[in-house]
Amino acid sequence: MVAFVPLLPPLTMGEKRRANAKAPTEKVTIHAHEKLTFAELLDTAIAAIARPLAFKIVAEKLRTRHFTITWSLFRTAAYKNMQLNSEDHYKSMLTAASSKPAPVITLDMKELEVRNHCSDLSFFIYQASVSRLSQPLLPTRTISVRNQASGARCEKSSASLFDTDFCLA
Repeated sequence: MVAFVPLLPPLTMGEKRRANAKAPTEKVTIHAHEKLTFAELLDTAIAAIARPLAFKIVAEKLRTRHFTITWSLFRTAAYKNMQLNSEDHYKSMLTAASSKPAPVITLDMKELEVRNHCSDLSFFIYQASVSRLSQPLLPTRTISVRNQASGARCEKSSASLFDTDFCLA
């Protein structure tokens, strides 16, 4: 079974969300053979929930910024909320499941908010360097845009010799 927790939908202008808001969990049952590879299992789970979630497996480790994944073996106390980040974790999951006569594994996938490529640290470094100058060296134009999905404010400063992007949370 795959239990997927998506991000909450973005708010419209002027709309507020209650303090304890939680996205509804989507539960889908899939059947997977133990001879599937780690990547094939993830592809099957992502296809079952019908979401475009990207991932890579590099050096037998899961690389993704879009979701986290944990697994639990039904009717066991020892195998609850175990991380599934690598081929080794996948093999230990299969070993634990093969010890049960009728194993039921729950994959819990949680969608993560994907941050913009700009880092907050670069903005603070820029602020510190600008605050030392009494006047800017070149005339600049700043355009400020707020991202509807994440709520982050991105600014684009441009001048004749440099162009920079800054993101504020």
